Amino acid sequence: MLHFSHLDEWINISGFDITFKDDEYILKYKLPEPFQANIDDNYKLILAPTVSGPTVSIVQKEISLEQKWYVVIESQTEKSFEEYSKIMYDTQNLLSLGINEPVYPLSIEGFIEGKEYPPVGVFYRLAYGYEVSRTVMPLGMLFAFKHLSSNFELYIRNWFYKARLLRGVYDLYFGTLRAPKMYLRNQFLNLVQAIESYHRQTIRNVELEKDIHEKRINSILESVPNEYKSWLNQKLAYSNEPSLRQRMGDVTSSNSEILRRFIDNCDEFIQKIIVTRNYFTHNDKELEKEAVREEELYPYILKLRTLLEILLLQELGFTSRDIERSLDRRDLRVIELDS
Repeated sequence: MLHFSHLDEWINISGFDITFKDDEYILKYKLPEPFQANIDDNYKLILAPTVSGPTVSIVQKEISLEQKWYVVIESQTEKSFEEYSKIMYDTQNLLSLGINEPVYPLSIEGFIEGKEYPPVGVFYRLAYGYEVSRTVMPLGMLFAFKHLSSNFELYIRNWFYKARLLRGVYDLYFGTLRAPKMYLRNQFLNLVQAIESYHRQTIRNVELEKDIHEKRINSILESVPNEYKSWLNQKLAYSNEPSLRQRMGDVTSSNSEILRRFIDNCDEFIQKIIVTRNYFTHNDKELEKEAVREEELYPYILKLRTLLEILLLQELGFTSRDIERSLDRRDLRVIELDS
């Protein structure tokens, strides 16, 4: 059973009913119903509320009720903590994407079904320093629970299934999100690599059909002296993979309508990304003038992050219209913070 930072705001379902009438205050509370979804044939994810209180004393001066929402992960078979931690990590990622902020577990408890043991508190060191950011309200999130509630299990199944296919993308994107003090150069390179990985796993990873490419390679190798064939064959080993320009072109062209909101010219944007990536990676001085300077890098990082968020929302099952509404909510929060 886990309690995450911002989880209560993300779910935003209260059992409180408070009314004021003249000098009378009426407080009613009813525990909300839990929600559950099957992750797969073995694991189940449950959103469960708890309440503590009310406080009662001989001299009653105040009353306190506190509601908290928890994530409960159940397995049909006995599993190690390591197996549960994978589900916890992907749940944390889903919440981080929706809330658009780093999310951390605030408490973790384990239970052994069918045995009269008290709950076991779990403590472990986080990979990144724990830091709960500013208060976040549902209105400014990419999506809250209510945006998934109509088909909760479908979204949950999608997310956990895609987590296995897109593990590299998840790790790069969420690792960058949780490390705001990372050098801008490293944030930039991680996000570009995440887009490359996404393209490799979901779109295509070859320029030509395998047999056509092999025929091309054989033709080239036959035309060079024997002493160079082995060397050239190694150099051409990855020659059928799409270039970064092709990968960026594919993911931007398929989302061109949404991208117009924050990228004026996709071709110019892609060119800047390619040159800057190559300059940071190879330190080629000839690219220095055209590359984005590090002090001007942050707007490009934000655009790459938004592009990845669009791709992840699509994998979650959002329609184009859903994604546009999500970006509207996120933009509203940015405006409020800047004002």
